[in-house]
Amino acid sequence: MAHSESPQAAEDLATTLRTVGRFQSSAVVVLQNSLSVSGTADQVALARWLISELDQSAGAGPPQYLPHDGTGDVVRVIYLTHSENVRDFQEVMTAIRTVTDVRQMYPYFARKAVGMRGTPAQMQIAVWAAGELDTPATARSSPNSTGHQSQVQDGSAEVVGLTYLAHSGSPKNLNQVMILIRTLTDIRRVFPVQSRSAMSWRGTVDQIRLVEWLVRELDQPADAPLPPNTVEHQNFVNDGSGEVGRLFHLAQARTPRDLNELMTLIRASTDIRRVFPAEARKVLGFRGTAQQIQMAAWLVNALALPPGSGPQLMTAGDEQVGVFFLPPDRTSEELQALFGAVRTATQAGQSFFTEAKKAIAIRGTAEQIAIARRMIERP
Repeated sequence: MAHSESPQAAEDLATTLRTVGRFQSSAVVVLQNSLSVSGTADQVALARWLISELDQSAGAGPPQYLPHDGTGDVVRVIYLTHSENVRDFQEVMTAIRTVTDVRQMYPYFARKAVGMRGTPAQMQIAVWAAGELDTPATARSSPNSTGHQSQVQDGSAEVVGLTYLAHSGSPKNLNQVMILIRTLTDIRRVFPVQSRSAMSWRGTVDQIRLVEWLVRELDQPADAPLPPNTVEHQNFVNDGSGEVGRLFHLAQARTPRDLNELMTLIRASTDIRRVFPAEARKVLGFRGTAQQIQMAAWLVNALALPPGSGPQLMTAGDEQVGVFFLPPDRTSEELQALFGAVRTATQAGQSFFTEAKKAIAIRGTAEQIAIARRMIERP
């Protein structure tokens, strides 16, 4: 190992070899300036190739080795030469692992290299993803486009891709956008790459269509005017569920706490389970049935009315939904006490108080709504 620079580099090389060569731990031993390897003839040949590749400066391209063990696997080394530090390197490597499903992968930091083993289709995606992610800092603000996608060649009809967000801002904002996208699309293989202000993902063509729509909606400057809550911010989910994805911009939410309070109220009132906020743009993303989304839209509009507005009522099948604005001159303690009394008297399981809007939302029978209205309007 003529170019190994430290004991840690030697240990990393040994672990990479054990991982992709499928050696037992005791079969690869670190000696002074050398490695002792024992195994089958094919394993030893693979070890010789891998050590030669990793114990030198980065090559001109990602080389590969085809083990002669009947598995059909491919062993590759890819170089992440533009990673600026260990954290950046690990983040890019994890993004590649996420979209490829490669489990036999290990970093060799001394050469900014990753050794990996998998199927030809996995290696094809790994090489593509490394090429997309391992870019100079000056090339990392590329606009989102379909050019950052590749078809998975494994018969699954899935697509992998990379999406750059020009206005992601902080790591927290990027994470929230990612979780909102995952919540509404059902994509499980998605990972944020903070150093690139990007997300790597893998899913079906229909899921990717939703990803592109959501990124267009969410990747806006923080100071851009919030659009009206119209059906233009809605998209149908083409997976046979009949569900709808919808984004609501809540200008009335002055703080992240207000936004989360309103989210809890709407989620519980509508029985929508898939919902997540993107605080930077005061957005709530929902996925549910057309009826649930319709009720959510009604609640958003009702809660946007000014304090002290009259009662707002909606019929939902055999039930009713009511939004009642409480007297604005009452203290927080008085409003909480009034809400507690209304909830006790009505026995409505779906009743919620929002301090941000000084309002109560109730879903129940017509009789329960009538009781709540009489108590709230009582002088």
